[in-house]
Formats: sequence, structure tokens, C-alpha cells
Amino acid sequence: MRKFLLGIFHILNGMKTVAIHLFRPAITYEYPEKKSAKSSKFRGRIALCVNESGQLKCTGCGICSKVCPCVDLIKIKGKKDEHGKFVVEDFSVDIGRCIFCGNCESACPQNSIVLTEKYELANISKNNLILNLEELKLSKEESKIIAERKTHNGN
Repeated sequence: MRKFLLGIFHILNGMKTVAIHLFRPAITYEYPEKKSAKSSKFRGRIALCVNESGQLKCTGCGICSKVCPCVDLIKIKGKKDEHGKFVVEDFSVDIGRCIFCGNCESACPQNSIVLTEKYELANISKNNLILNLEELKLSKEESKIIAERKTHNGN
């Protein structure tokens, strides 16, 4: 009899919790129709900025790959041009392994690598999560917007 009464008590206690929450407003979002607001410090998909002439800001110094805690995540390949300046030919990032810590962005001396506000990165294949130079490169307009946002936020 004691187990029976204890069972009834637990059921009533659960029903009380449901009744309390029944009349509260819902706090969930109907994603993807409604999306929650992101913080100004949000760190999303990695991208590469270009300058006003459309050239990649990255000089290929490799500091971003050295400070990255995920070993061998950022790969930079390039060669020196006729003026002795290093030119980036290939830049790839495996965002499937990225932890979005922001070390690469803060370490970049050219402010070339940035973390955007894009966060919908799901994909069917792991190979599609390895982004190359063309997929990472932002347009001039996007680069200008990100530079203004970084100046405005004091970063």
C-alpha cells in the first residue's frame, strides 16, 4: 500500500509541474523560421578578407595555423613571386574539426582571417567541410562590412 501511495504522490507532483508550466509563455524558437539574436562576440564560420583592390589580405605567415589548438586544421600553400613576396595559392580549413576558439582571428597580423556570423554549417559529407581558398574568400563588400563591425566593436 505504501508503494501505491508513493506512486500516486509522484504522479501528482509531476502533474503539478506540468500545470505550473502550462500557462507560462513558450521560450522556444521556431527554428529556422525564427532565429535567436547573436552576441557581438559570436564566432561562426571562418572566412578570409580581401583589401579594396580585391586581393587577399593574407600574407601566408602561418601564425594562424601555429596558434590553432586543432593540429593541422589550417593549411597554407604558396610561393614567392618575382618580387620576392609570398603569394598564397591555397588556403584550406577543415571546419569539421574547428572548435571556433578565435585564436586564428586574434593572432592574424593582417586581420585577414575572421570568424563570421554564419553558423549553419551542417553537411552530409565530411569532405564538404574542408573549405578551400575560393570558399573562404569574402567579397570586397563583405570584407568592408566586417572591418567596420570590428572597428565599431573595438576588436
